[in-house]
Amino acid sequence: MQSLRRTCFGVISLLMMAASGNATSASKDEIVYALDDWVKQAVTTSIPGASLAVVVNGQIRLLRGYGVAKVGSKQRVTSSTRFPLASISKTFASAATSLLVDKQLIDWDTHVVPYLEHIEFSDPQQGSAVTLRHLLSHTSDLCLKPILICLKTMSVTPALFR
Repeated sequence: MQSLRRTCFGVISLLMMAASGNATSASKDEIVYALDDWVKQAVTTSIPGASLAVVVNGQIRLLRGYGVAKVGSKQRVTSSTRFPLASISKTFASAATSLLVDKQLIDWDTHVVPYLEHIEFSDPQQGSAVTLRHLLSHTSDLCLKPILICLKTMSVTPALFR
């Protein structure tokens, strides 16, 4: 599990570097090739498989699968293989938020309620105080009950909870 976390962190770091424009010493294609090589190496040494898409300026630069879908399986990973995201979605959400903060489009202390028109908190006063910083650091002090109430008002399907 630790090697999977390191692998995910490495991929996200490379993608953030490419997206933020800080990779000035290498072209976008060089970064894509390096990422492809890096994932190939990770699949041969520490993870059973991965599916990767790299999109640069709306253009698909890399779309491929690596390895197998499950340890001990012979099912090859393709670019359309589905994997459970689990907690990795938190990393992507915080990485995307970091890019927006870096571009000064939002602030860590931005209140989220104005952006969530379909969300209703059971305690509106508590909900109105929630910021991006709170959500991303798990310090909002929201319990599960208000969140489930919010999701029900948005007509979320049970498939999201699998």
